[in-house]
Amino acid sequence: MKLHLLAALFVFLPGLLLGQADYKVYTSHPRLWLEGRRLTRLQKDVGRESERWRNLQRLVQADVEFPEEPLVRALLFQVSGDAESGQRAITWAVEEAESGKFAEPDKLRLGAVVFDWCYELLSDEQRRSLARALYAAAEALSLKTDIGLTGLRSGVTALIAVGEDRAGYERVVQTFMKDHWEGLVLPALRKGELLAEGAELVALGEISHVARHNFEIEIWGQASDVFKALPLRMMFAVSPRPLRTEEGIFRVPVGTDESKAVTEGTRNRIASMIFVAHENTLADYQFLQGWVRHDAYTLFTPLGAVYEFLWVNPYLPGLSYFSAPLVFHDEFEGRVYARTGWQEEDMWAGYSNARLRIVAEGEEHLIGLEDQQAPLIFPGAAIIYGEPPLSFNGLIPDGKALYVVGLKEGAGYEVRVNRSRAREQYAGKGGVLVIHDRPDRKLPEIDWESRVRLRVRTAN
Repeated sequence: MKLHLLAALFVFLPGLLLGQADYKVYTSHPRLWLEGRRLTRLQKDVGRESERWRNLQRLVQADVEFPEEPLVRALLFQVSGDAESGQRAITWAVEEAESGKFAEPDKLRLGAVVFDWCYELLSDEQRRSLARALYAAAEALSLKTDIGLTGLRSGVTALIAVGEDRAGYERVVQTFMKDHWEGLVLPALRKGELLAEGAELVALGEISHVARHNFEIEIWGQASDVFKALPLRMMFAVSPRPLRTEEGIFRVPVGTDESKAVTEGTRNRIASMIFVAHENTLADYQFLQGWVRHDAYTLFTPLGAVYEFLWVNPYLPGLSYFSAPLVFHDEFEGRVYARTGWQEEDMWAGYSNARLRIVAEGEEHLIGLEDQQAPLIFPGAAIIYGEPPLSFNGLIPDGKALYVVGLKEGAGYEVRVNRSRAREQYAGKGGVLVIHDRPDRKLPEIDWESRVRLRVRTAN
């Protein structure tokens, strides 16, 4: 079996236990996201003056204000040897450490990046003082009760960056990974939580990379179903109509507040880049790679351009997302998405939080249970929305499933398909009832080439 196939299998083995891990860092600097081949490729891209490098350089030369200026300056040192930029990043880190700003998780993450990427530029005193400040902030963060994915990421990356420069770091990493990851974050992920914000998705991707590189741990193995669903989730859960601004074109998650549209569109794209960089052997991740590589959506903003350069590998093959599935049931968040195609003008429907949103012919409609909505037919599936009793009678091209949505989560319903006997089924997360061929569960066979007749009513 080829090595890349073994790696893919390893990623999704569910039994990988973090409790067996050795949290001692043996890797050399840089340890955070610039391991081996990625750093070499980025340094070559500088020499080749790749398009994404030129985009970043234009912003640097224009002296724009970067939201994550220390990270940008530290990256410039790593990829181009710009020691002056590295020293600017160090100056920032020293000042933040002296003023106690590393207590903020976002500042802690940036401080970790500067310490790691500019390590060889640090004086002995700077190494001692920064290691002390990063360790103290991470230890204090580990004692808090609810730090989420962003806090977990920031604490772990800080301790990995510090490593042997601060005795006892392994113990604090253990606290993060056992108490926070295994005790709080992982159970929430398995329930479909913590995936709504772009910042959380970015944090999940970043901690996945550092755990793999520094501890040889595949945290995806503990929630394999969640991670298998991620690529289609990233592609379906955005509005089919992109947001066009003077700053660029953004794919924005459905339901995002207008004031956050550009930021959330940016962070969701960054998360997609990171996930593809972590896993590129499975077909759905190759679809996501094709999705990321669509040049029209390249980020040119000060927040996005640096990550375009850092994460997007233009030499990595992908699959055209026009060949991706057109229907996706997100079991973890209780959502159903469907499209008639992958063009911007194609019909799109998304169900979540008991509401159905439809985009068709350039118009968007948000539909509630009180509205009368006819069944929606897509290639491969139909979506039936409303309160029981419900019925459907029609042909479904390339049929695979019917999704009855808007039901009460966990409630029982009497389902009859064609002439089969009625059976009781229970609505899953979000009130979604899935009806399809499952011979392994002795469900009746559905003749998709003929008309499908469905009746659903509340079970007595």
